Amino acid sequence: MKNHNHKAVKAELEKQPNILITTHRGPDGDAMGSSLALYQVLKALGHKFL
Repeated sequence: MKNHNHKAVKAELEKQPNILITTHRGPDGDAMGSSLALYQVLKALGHKFL
């Protein structure tokens, strides 16, 4: 699978200084791990979390 949209996603994220990360109700290990990984990436890109 080709990654066609990574530039569009990055551009959209750069427009948003604050981002809320959520999971589904009753999160399992996959949901928690994905959320924590996304948090780490966004934090490294300079996004702020409250």
